[in-house]
Amino acid sequence: MSLTDSLKSALSSKNILPLVGAGVSMSIKYKNGKSVFPSWEGLLRDAAKKLKSEGESDKAILVETFLKMHDYQKAAEYAYEGLKNGHWHSFIQEKFDVDLDSLDEKSADLPKAIWKLSNQIITLNYDRILSWAYPNHQAQVSLSLIHI
Repeated sequence: MSLTDSLKSALSSKNILPLVGAGVSMSIKYKNGKSVFPSWEGLLRDAAKKLKSEGESDKAILVETFLKMHDYQKAAEYAYEGLKNGHWHSFIQEKFDVDLDSLDEKSADLPKAIWKLSNQIITLNYDRILSWAYPNHQAQVSLSLIHI
């Protein structure tokens, strides 16, 4: 794939604004080599387990059914609906608010490379990987949630 002149110029002047998604965070490993973050499917399977433990077996069955159909949007909607009243927030926090000291610095090549593209990044991720991967851990990354 060849880059256009305008893209080459934007990259060389750091006049680009990368949009970073879950794939960047999925590249991060613990020091023991284990993946830090679950895939979407893994996250929703864990949500189904959490639903069962919270007495929401019907919602858990719906999540599992939509996962079998590869309809992750519907599975996520039922997971969220079943884990309202603070359970969803604590579930997400448990999955994405990891101990940064337990992470393998060597697995941060991808987010570090993205920081070399620009001093500003837009992310859809809940985790703190971009801040962690920034040189000297001095990045200020904010997350804004928009509910439609």
